[in-house]
Amino acid sequence: MSEHQPQTSGTITARVPDGPAAELAQLKEENARLRARLASKSDYIRRKVDQMLTVMGTRPLRQEELDDNTLIDVDPLGILVDSFAHILDHLHTTNRELTENRELLQTIFSSLESGILLIREEDHVITDVNETACRSLGLKREDILGQLCFSFIYPDCTGACPMKEQNLKIDNSERMLRAADGHIVPVLKTVGRVMVHGIPHFLESFIDITAQKEAEAEILALNEDLEMRVQERTAELIQANREMESFSYSISHDLRAPLRHINGYINILREDYGGHLDMAGINCLQRVDAASKQMGMLIDDLLSFSRIPRTLKNPQTVDLSQLARDVTVMLRETEPDRQVEVEIQDGLVAHGDVSLLNMVVQNLIGNAWKFTARSSRAAISFGRKRQGERDVFFVLDNGVGFDMTYQNKLFKVFERLNGEEFEGTGIGLAIVKRIVNRHGGDIWAESSPGNGATFYFTLASPRQP
Repeated sequence: MSEHQPQTSGTITARVPDGPAAELAQLKEENARLRARLASKSDYIRRKVDQMLTVMGTRPLRQEELDDNTLIDVDPLGILVDSFAHILDHLHTTNRELTENRELLQTIFSSLESGILLIREEDHVITDVNETACRSLGLKREDILGQLCFSFIYPDCTGACPMKEQNLKIDNSERMLRAADGHIVPVLKTVGRVMVHGIPHFLESFIDITAQKEAEAEILALNEDLEMRVQERTAELIQANREMESFSYSISHDLRAPLRHINGYINILREDYGGHLDMAGINCLQRVDAASKQMGMLIDDLLSFSRIPRTLKNPQTVDLSQLARDVTVMLRETEPDRQVEVEIQDGLVAHGDVSLLNMVVQNLIGNAWKFTARSSRAAISFGRKRQGERDVFFVLDNGVGFDMTYQNKLFKVFERLNGEEFEGTGIGLAIVKRIVNRHGGDIWAESSPGNGATFYFTLASPRQP
């Protein structure tokens, strides 16, 4: 073949255009490859730096601090060096703060008024102690460190540990410690669990309660002495009361016998010699008779006053309304000519000794009956009203009344505020007050001359079973 034909191969090579366009295309291609390599390095560097910063507890890098554009102008190794410098600065700051906190805690630990022992849980060895504990035990710090905590417990303890045996989180209790000189120190301790360098420890704090125990012992001795004195005084009072009762019975017997003789001779004089006496003699005889009866009433009232028991033997529910009606009936029978309006509220119930409460009602209504004798329309009321959380009973009359200036004498024996124009011994209200007090209550009065009087009294409620 004479004609030359072009030779071909399996690879077709693209023709690269010449000129500025070709150079621009080549630069773009190289720029894309460079950015891809920088992006992979940027991600790697950012991950590693962020890991270090996270471990140190600082903030991670912001995106703008380590992006592709930054890496084009900044050396990646320089960024790592700066990051390490930042980490080291943070470490120095953290260590300084830790040192300051450690010094603060050590100052607090040393200056606490409570004794502190740090005890390794595994073997009960004391690993730290403060100055207060050293003073309480009378030892130096180096003499306590490394010792078993059981070495300082009294009585001797061979290893019983409530925190372990009962699996307690907190142990609050009293304990006795043995000091270096042998004397015993009572303490109030609190034990809790702490971790020190990853090792379980017991943190025991205690306060010396020697002064408190001495005060308690002194108070106990004083109480025992006081109890003994109270018993002696009680025995003396019991004996005095017995003597008083015996004296009262003696008075009753010794005075009543001559009183009966006086009354007998008065009757003989009146019956056998009354016709021989003139008006002056008869008047004298009547006065002697009245004085004899007054003396008899006085003896009866004194005996009643002395026989009021110190305690209530048979307390029960008492219908005061019925007691008041019975007293009123008796008074009307005694003085049938008197017209007295008596109003008694229904349902007045109390708890106490029926015979003693009957004396209260009898004396109060009897007094009202007596002191309304001069009233044109005598009126007496017996009722109850609510005052706070208690019931207050009252006896009201429109009689002569009395001056409240002398109310402090009202409930005393032999004290009378209305003179001799009204019969009485001056013991009745003293009897009422003693009975009311025996029932855990109180009594008082309100009055003014010429405007009647109101007597109030309370009684304790029965105790709930």
